[in-house]
Amino acid sequence: MDFGAKALSGKAPGGICADRGQSYQSIESSAASIRRLIAPDVPVHEALPGLKLFEWLDRYIVNTASGPVQLEPAVESLPPGVEGWTRYDRPRNRIVVALSPDTYEELERDNRRARFSFGHEVGHGVLHPNELMRTGTLTHQMAALRRGEALPHKKFMDTEWQANAFAAALLVPAAGLDSLEKLIYPMPLDAFFISNHFKVSGETAAYRLESFQTRRTQLLNP
Repeated sequence: MDFGAKALSGKAPGGICADRGQSYQSIESSAASIRRLIAPDVPVHEALPGLKLFEWLDRYIVNTASGPVQLEPAVESLPPGVEGWTRYDRPRNRIVVALSPDTYEELERDNRRARFSFGHEVGHGVLHPNELMRTGTLTHQMAALRRGEALPHKKFMDTEWQANAFAAALLVPAAGLDSLEKLIYPMPLDAFFISNHFKVSGETAAYRLESFQTRRTQLLNP
């Protein structure tokens, strides 16, 4: 099971308490918004090219308590075992979404883990700009330090759960599943088909299919 699916299912260590709780619907809306801006030419029922998401990220500006801040992609040497992190560059007033060189190379190949890792970090940048401006950096390494501990806050308030749910919604949009379902009818959607079509792990595909089937109206009207 990939780290994203573990966090989504509550089986992985959590992050810090977010300033604001997120619902499935609000996360779907945020992911749809950035997808429309960054890759307007990619239909919602098609897989996002990982490099396009990376290279066009600086088109997105987030609103913070201190005013607008631009997102910026980067490739940086990160601590061992860290695939990516999101940090606030105070002197330049930028939220930097950085990948390690190895993870960037995997993103070039549209590797499924690298795609999810980057989507997760974008989620931090989009959903947690105020937290980043206070703490400086959000990483999976921070979450790993909490392994085995019970969350001191509700899951919908957890920064790691929110970022993983965002990555899943960005890579497998509910609107895309709805369009795809119509395109392949009468063949039913299944996790295997979704995994291959959207280039995500089987666990992420299964999570999105279950969410879509149980929250269809909510997710299609974010």
